[in-house]
Amino acid sequence: MAQSAIVSRELRYTSAEGTTLVGHLAMPTDAKTALAGVVVCPEWWGVTDYPKQRADELAAQGYAALAID
Repeated sequence: MAQSAIVSRELRYTSAEGTTLVGHLAMPTDAKTALAGVVVCPEWWGVTDYPKQRADELAAQGYAALAID
């Protein structure tokens, strides 16, 4: 499978209790239709470089990927 160029950004969202969380959203830049999505769950200490890297790798494979906080 060919690797796609990706775009990623910080995504802020709010929990049911009102806490603001920060995730890392990555997706291919050339998507023309809706994408399958993958949620990347980090270790207990939160979103570090590793889950961000995994989300970017999944985006390069054609998925929308969100590393959650």
